[in-house]
Amino acid sequence: MECPVKKRVIFTACSARYVRLFLRMFYPTLRRTGRYEEDVRVVLFGDIEAGIRTALLRQGLAIEAEWSANRLNQDWKFEFARLLHREYEEVYFYDCDIYFQSDVRPLFRHARPGRLSVCTEPTIFDRYAMQRRVGFNERNALRMSAHLPWPEQERLHAWLTGRAVLNGGFFGGRQLGDLYGALLRFGAGWPRIGFGFDQTILNFWAYYFPETIHRVPKRFALALCRTPDGLHVGPRGLLMLGRQPAVAVHVNRHRSPREKLRDPDFARFLEHHPQCRTRRFAQAIAALTPPVFAAEV
Repeated sequence: MECPVKKRVIFTACSARYVRLFLRMFYPTLRRTGRYEEDVRVVLFGDIEAGIRTALLRQGLAIEAEWSANRLNQDWKFEFARLLHREYEEVYFYDCDIYFQSDVRPLFRHARPGRLSVCTEPTIFDRYAMQRRVGFNERNALRMSAHLPWPEQERLHAWLTGRAVLNGGFFGGRQLGDLYGALLRFGAGWPRIGFGFDQTILNFWAYYFPETIHRVPKRFALALCRTPDGLHVGPRGLLMLGRQPAVAVHVNRHRSPREKLRDPDFARFLEHHPQCRTRRFAQAIAALTPPVFAAEV
């Protein structure tokens, strides 16, 4: 195994639908409010405008995908993480629809050699928001485990829809090349289901090999419409979990935080959390999209 020559990289992936979101939100906030100064890589999938593709390649940010676009939500991210570990000691993946509202560097103190840093989905804390997400996780768990005896199916089903479910939009850590190789071999033994395979197989892996998993605080990968208790607005307008600011806020695909305010799930969140039904709270969420992003490409 080659010795890594660089310390750390954060990588993500973009299709044509998401690449501008990467340029305007993910990348500038990672550098500014996230205070991250090390390497970033973005894997390009699908038919992306030539000008955008060229600009990213010239900046050394982009890598042409060798995989077809239908693997975007399959196992490519584990394979690519394994390849990056030949060059980097630490490798982290984030979905590209992330806004970094505070310093991401404390995340790196949670790295444990040989253990995969993951973040638990906060869905379970709000029952109203569970309905849609649990249905998604349930279907995937049942489809992928249909060949197993029913007792085993039932245990996997309970795992993937319970408190322990992991968020597939974030993972990483230190010295994990061999672990990713094992995870890929493990994933090859399960039926491919299309969208959601990556998160499901990550959770199945955690079920069978919990000793390889290290859970980091939810504030490192917070989803707005799947919000845990304790969310409030801090003195500087930051979304807080307890006494600490959320670091990476998952705004979910191409939708803006302003659109989130009109989301039925979020409306139900406000119903269950009257302390958040304030103008200040709404303004803080609407302001998650900074007024100045990277220039249009």
